[in-house]
Amino acid sequence: MSKLKYYLIISPIKVVGTLSLGLAQRLGAWGGKLAWALGADARKVTETNIRLCFPELSQKEQTELARTSLMHTG
Repeated sequence: MSKLKYYLIISPIKVVGTLSLGLAQRLGAWGGKLAWALGADARKVTETNIRLCFPELSQKEQTELARTSLMHTG
């Protein structure tokens, strides 16, 4: 692995690993909110998966579940 990849990928993961659980969860929730607001690919994939797995839910319920799921996974 090149040094650039190491510094861009592995270093942030190591830093997050040293944080308290509560702080890491808050950062993850913030990242999920940001991904939701920006309409990232993760949002589109999450919305599709929720729609396929829970067709009995209303559109509003599916959207809320997708948003919550993305916040929990960061």
